[in-house]
Amino acid sequence: MTEGDAILVLHFNNDFMARLHDRSEKTSSRRVVWSFGKALIQSMARLSENLQTQTAPHEIKAITGVTWFKTHGDKVGFESHPLPAGWRRKLLHWHFRLLLLALFPQLQAHQNGQLVPHQFWLTPAQLHNNVEGERSHVAQRFS
Repeated sequence: MTEGDAILVLHFNNDFMARLHDRSEKTSSRRVVWSFGKALIQSMARLSENLQTQTAPHEIKAITGVTWFKTHGDKVGFESHPLPAGWRRKLLHWHFRLLLLALFPQLQAHQNGQLVPHQFWLTPAQLHNNVEGERSHVAQRFS
């Protein structure tokens, strides 16, 4: 990448997670996690399709975001690195702890020590390969 390249920054949909949480009172937390995973894969597929049909080829050079999920991105085709130490990492750590407590209290005690904010990176081609290509095993599992 070079200076001036277009980068797509993803943000988490808090309203969606709140709706899933509301449903969790009627179902198990495993069902909520499964529903979240399925919705994530579907969102990735829609994003990949939109990037292919609504942007000029190679207009978007990379896709990035910050996550609190365990770092296993290399298994599904993207890079993930811990955020550098500093105020942003500390604030996000506490934000993620509050989300975990509110949404998955049964996991809160076990997962608090593992909540390290990570920034992930992938190219549109990697995204496409994750949802439709030879590396789409995760997408196939949730679809």
